[in-house]
Amino acid sequence: MQTDFHSLPEALQTPHQVRKLDLTDQNISELPHTIGNFRFIKELHLGKNQLSYLPREILSLKHLRVLRVPQNRFFDFPVEVTALPLLEELDLRENKIHELPVQIRNFTRLKRLSLAWNNLQCLPREFGFLGALKYVDLKYNKLTRLPAEIGRLRELRVADFDWNHLRELPESFGNLKKLRKLSLAENKFEQIPTAFALLEGLAYLDMSWNLIAKLDHTLAGLPYLRILDVHNNRISEIAPGFCKCRNLKYFNAKGNRIGFLPYAFNELQSLYSLDISENQLEEFPGLFCQLKKLTHLNLRFNNISRLPADISCLSRLKSLYLGGNTLTYLPAAVFKMENLAYLGLTENKLRDITIDSSENSLLQGLYLGGNPINKPVFGLQKLRYLKQLTLSRYISNKEDICSLLSEIPVEIQ
Repeated sequence: MQTDFHSLPEALQTPHQVRKLDLTDQNISELPHTIGNFRFIKELHLGKNQLSYLPREILSLKHLRVLRVPQNRFFDFPVEVTALPLLEELDLRENKIHELPVQIRNFTRLKRLSLAWNNLQCLPREFGFLGALKYVDLKYNKLTRLPAEIGRLRELRVADFDWNHLRELPESFGNLKKLRKLSLAENKFEQIPTAFALLEGLAYLDMSWNLIAKLDHTLAGLPYLRILDVHNNRISEIAPGFCKCRNLKYFNAKGNRIGFLPYAFNELQSLYSLDISENQLEEFPGLFCQLKKLTHLNLRFNNISRLPADISCLSRLKSLYLGGNTLTYLPAAVFKMENLAYLGLTENKLRDITIDSSENSLLQGLYLGGNPINKPVFGLQKLRYLKQLTLSRYISNKEDICSLLSEIPVEIQ
C-alpha cells in the first residue's frame, strides 16, 4: 500500500492512506480546502512554493508530526499550526516572518524548530514554554535580545543564533544544562557571557566574528567542551584561567590580535588542532612542544622570523602551515618530523633550502611558493611520498627553472 505521495491529485484519490505528502517546488500559491482530507498524514512538505498563508483545514491534520514550509512568502506566522497537537518538527526557514504569536506556547511536543532567514527582532516570553524543544535554528534574523524565559528550555541540545544583533544573553541561559552545540557567530558580543560557565554539557561553541577582546576563565569549568571557534574577533589577551579547558581539542583563533600566549597554554593537553593564523605572534611559542597530542598547527600570516631548533619535538604533527611570515632560515629539524605530511612555507623570505630528512619522512605536500629562492632545493629525492610541490617565484629565464627543478624526483616531475 502506497503511503508516500508527490502529487496532490494522486494523493486525493486515497486520502486515508497518505502518511507523507511532498509538494516541494510545485509553484503552489494556495492550498485547496481538500488538504483537510488527509486525516492520518504524518509529514507534509511544502517548501519552495509561493504560499503566504495556510487554510483553516490544516487543523484537521491531527496526526501531523512534521511540517516543512521553507522558502515561501509568509509575512505572518501561520497561527493555525500551533493547534496541531502532535507536531514535533516545524520548518519555516527563508520566509519574511517578523513576529511570533503568543500561541507558540501550545507547541508542547515540538522538538525541532527552524526559523532561519526571517525578520524576527525579538522572541516573546512564551518561547520559553516549548518544553520539549531540542533543536532551534534562528540564524539570519534581526534578534537584539532573548527573553529570560529561554532558560526554561531544559531539553535544548542544539541552538543556532548566527548572524543576529545580540550583545548579551540573560543569566537564565545558564540553565540549559543539556545544550551541546551553540552557535553565536556574527553577533555583537564584546565578551564571553558569564552564563556559559554553567553550561556543563556544552561541547561545541562558535563565537566567531564578534567583538570579543579577551578569553578569560569563563569556559574553564566546562568538562565536555571540545570545539571552540573564536576567529575574527578582537582578542589580544588569553588569560591563564582560560587554559583550564583541558578537554579542548579544536581551537580556532584565526584573525585576532594575539601577540603572545600565556605559559599556562601548555595545560591544553588534549589540543589536536590549533589555528592562530593572522595574528601578531613574533616568535614560535616553544610551549607548543608540550602539547603532545597536537596534530594540526596553522600559524600563517604572523610575524614569526625563526623556528626553534628543537621543533621536531612536535612528533605527532601532521600539518604545519607557516606561510606569510618572515622566515629566512629553516632548522634541519623541520624535515625530521616523521609524521609531518603537509608543510606550508609560502610567502616567507627563504632564499635556499636544504632538505635533510629522515628516511621515514611521510611528507606529501611541500609549499614554497612566494619565496625568493635562488638556489636548487637539495634533498628532494629523499621525500619518497611527495605528491604536491610548489616552488613558484619570480623566474626570468629557462635556465633558472631547470636549476630549481634539478633535484625533483623523476616520479613527481
